[in-house]
Formats: sequence, C-alpha cells, structure tokens
Amino acid sequence: MNPPRILLLTALPAFDYGNPHSAVAVYLDGIRRALEARGWEVLLSHAPAGGPAPLPRTAGGGGWQHRFRTRLPGLYHSLRVWRYLRAQRALLKRLESADCTHILEFLTYGSDLGLRLSRRSGAQLHVIYDSPLNTQNYELYGVYTVFRGLIERRERASVAHAAGLICYSGAVRAYLAARTRLPARVLELPCLLWKPVPEPEPHPGELNIGFIGSFLVWHRVEWLIAAFNEVAGEFPEARLQLIGYGQEWPRMSALAQESPYAARIEVPGFVDDAALNAYKARMDIGVMPGSNWYGSPLKLFEYAQCGIAMIAPDTPTVRGIFEAETEALFVDAREPQRSLAAQLRRLLADAALRARLGAAARRKMETQYAPEAYYDRLAEALR
Repeated sequence: MNPPRILLLTALPAFDYGNPHSAVAVYLDGIRRALEARGWEVLLSHAPAGGPAPLPRTAGGGGWQHRFRTRLPGLYHSLRVWRYLRAQRALLKRLESADCTHILEFLTYGSDLGLRLSRRSGAQLHVIYDSPLNTQNYELYGVYTVFRGLIERRERASVAHAAGLICYSGAVRAYLAARTRLPARVLELPCLLWKPVPEPEPHPGELNIGFIGSFLVWHRVEWLIAAFNEVAGEFPEARLQLIGYGQEWPRMSALAQESPYAARIEVPGFVDDAALNAYKARMDIGVMPGSNWYGSPLKLFEYAQCGIAMIAPDTPTVRGIFEAETEALFVDAREPQRSLAAQLRRLLADAALRARLGAAARRKMETQYAPEAYYDRLAEALR
C-alpha cells in the first residue's frame, strides 16, 4: 500500500519553510518531520529558500509609505490586501497539480486555497485554525479593510468543508461552533515548539525577570515595565530583560529608557540562539504580560521547558493549558498592571515558590506535551 501523501500548506505568498526565525515555519517543519517519521509522504506548498534567513530589523522605516499608511490607513491596508490576495491566486495556480490524498492547511488571512484544492482533487482537508483572521489583522493594524466580508466568508467555508480541525483551546472551538459548522473531528492542541534547554547558570546577587517575544500590541509589555518600576525599589537585585523584536519594540525601548531604573533594564532586540540561551540560563521569572484570547502561548511553553517560574496572562486559552498557583501565577485581567506588580513581588520574595512553579510547569512539558505524545495525537487526527 502506498503511504498517504499530504500537502502541508500555508497561503502566505512569500513563506519560507526554512526560516528559523519564523515560529510558523519552525512549527510546520516539526510537523513535517514527525509525519515523515510516521510513514507519511509530505509535500510542501513552498520550497525552502535556502541560505541563512535575515534577522528581524531593529529599526523602523519612514518615507512616503509611512505617510500613506498613517494618513489613509483604510486605503493603504486595502491595497496591501488586494496585492496579497493576487499573490495567493498565483500560489493556488502553482499548487493545482499537487498529487496528494490529504491537505493540512495552516489557515492564514484571506486563504481559501486548501478548500479549492480539496474540492478539485478530492483530497481530505484538515485545518489548523490559528486565529480569527479579521480580528487578528485588526489588532495588528487598527483598521478593517474592504475585504473584511470576503475574509470572513472564506474562513468559515474552509472550516466547514474540512474533514478535521486543529484548534488551540476549548474557547477557540466554542467560538467557531457559534459561527460555522464544525468538522466531525476536532482536536484541541496548542501550537508548540521545542527548543534546547540550557543548563541553569548560577547568578548570585541577581534576580532576573524576562520577557521573550515578538513585542506585538497584545503582549502589553508596557504593563511589565510599569510593574517593574513599582517593585524595583523594593528588590535592588531585580533585573529586567525584554528580549526580541516586533511592532511595539521602539515604543517599549523608549519606555525602558525613561524608567527610573533604566540601568537595570536590558532591551537587546532580537538575539541569536546562543545569546537567548544565555539569558534563559539566568532567568528566574518569565513573564507574558498579555495575550489575545485565542493565542497559543509559545513563550510560556518556552519558559516551562526550562523550569522557569511564570506569570501568565488571564486568557481562556492559557487558563485551559496551565493551572493557576500550581504551574503559573496569573495576571488579573480586571487590574492587570497592579496584579502583575503583586505577582512579581510574590516571586521575587519567595525562592521556594519560584522553584515549585517552575518544576511543575516543566513536568507538564515532559509528560503531557512531550514531543512524541504531541505528534502522535496530531498524526492520529489526520487519519
């Protein structure tokens, strides 16, 4: 019997499966390797570009595009989406000859590619539902485009046509169930990456608080800076490291420089794996101040793999993954900044609490979210 052949699909036109700086690329490449190890033949919607991927920038741009974007954001982003959808149609044309029995699509903004390919070929479509696409696009850019209705219709149609659905939490499943028909097979499985775990490095005289992330608006890094400003005077050994880069990085960097404790705050921008491991080896507390309600908490998983005590955002998806007071402390969504400062105080003052939370979170990663068990569940859902 021939092995099942699956097309691993994302409709991002310029996507590179070989980009180590893209969480989606690393996630999908992990799925590719796991399926191949389990006897599947995997086709990719994009060929890896080859060569080293450029590091994310650490400075913003200006010029006429910036003026256009800020003065006429609705028109600017509508034109941007129009060009993007045209590029998706070109990708669809290139993929029409793909010979596969299954399609696994990481559903992205504007896409109905998996739906169309499945209808034409008869291949089973399975959808990884990462986010409510219009909602996430609005959160990123602060504007809806003229394509809002089209995006919504394509999203609902793709989910309804799918033979199987992978979503990150029960909250996401309930959201979709209220909007469209769900497939018979639904797997609740968060997006997860596994990274090398550095050996903890002794660092007497320091208590390091870290944020690792993409500095998107929903991460609310400003809450962490404000909370650090509130507690830093009580804990002179406390240090804050804000690691990564993204949309909000320039503003957060400026806030850090304005802090009365600026000398104890590092904002290094994007760092390579060796530098990141060095930070994690000395990290006592890992913080994710905020998140959107649907997002899979990649960085919390990263802290948990390392056994770092965590402070997590109070979202239904995260609440469904980590247990409060046992595996993480939570920010109270009703008064997030005050609550975050209080949770920082607790952890800075209590080494035993830090150790207990970190050990419990690490056990979860080594059992419930161990790679073999995780990929076994995913592969079984595709059969």
